[in-house]
Amino acid sequence: MLAIERLKPDLAVVDIFLPGTNGIELTKRIREVHPKVKVLILSMHDEGLYARRALRAGALGYVMKQEASKTILDGIRTVLKGERYVSRRMAEDLLGEAVGDTPKPEVQSIGQALSDRELEIFELFGHGHNRNDIACKLNVSVKTIEAHRQNIREKLRIRDATEFMRQAMQWVQSG
Repeated sequence: MLAIERLKPDLAVVDIFLPGTNGIELTKRIREVHPKVKVLILSMHDEGLYARRALRAGALGYVMKQEASKTILDGIRTVLKGERYVSRRMAEDLLGEAVGDTPKPEVQSIGQALSDRELEIFELFGHGHNRNDIACKLNVSVKTIEAHRQNIREKLRIRDATEFMRQAMQWVQSG
């Protein structure tokens, strides 16, 4: 955020996973503090899961890193014009949902079942962080982390702490 204040860019290209935060939360903060800065998410992670979250957070576009350089440049140019940019497949999915041709995706995976914050916390547990580390990292209380962990367990129907950690680690490894 300090770099944005100092450099005053027209565009911020943000990754989903960043040290100390995640790209979704960073996008929300950028849009709150610097609403004129356009945000493009550039990530190696599946757009089917993260593009919707990125757009809801205020990003104007989402491009997967494995796309050709031309596609990435097209995304940058489009977002700089103030227009939205996602892959053709994602655009068709979103349009289909909007007009009712395609049903909205059911909760099919962990990522779709959880809120942005819950997913962030679940992934931090999956990376081996404990609740105290996570609370410190996210600048919240341990009680808040425990409340999120309980909500995650309920949403994912996880019975105990051991299963919670196993699923969190599997989620991180599969991503």
